[in-house]
Amino acid sequence: MHTKEPWTKRKVEENERTGDPEHYIISNQYSNLARVDHGGIEWEEFEANARLIKAAPNMLETLEAIKALINGEYDNPSLLKMGELLPRADDNILHFAGNAIRKAKGNQEMSDARKTLVSFAMLGAAFKGE
Repeated sequence: MHTKEPWTKRKVEENERTGDPEHYIISNQYSNLARVDHGGIEWEEFEANARLIKAAPNMLETLEAIKALINGEYDNPSLLKMGELLPRADDNILHFAGNAIRKAKGNQEMSDARKTLVSFAMLGAAFKGE
């Protein structure tokens, strides 16, 4: 069992007095869970690492929900926490996985190619009457 959510990401500026470098702290309301140091890596990679750690509980919950959908466990509590179920299990799997990926990437917009694929999938489902 992991520490309860919500996990937050807090940036801590460099402290010249103590020599403590700039870093992120991942925590919940009770304790610090992880520290992500810059360590000379590219700035975008440093921030992405912190986002990924912060998103870990959501990714675990998403994987549990996807497993439940694949196993036909539609009354699974994980699914109820994830939100409204779509008519088809594979649509739910894509929906839940997409949300977890966006959260891990910092809610970045989908690429144009991905938006096109999603649009075609939705259009195809509409023509099939699903």
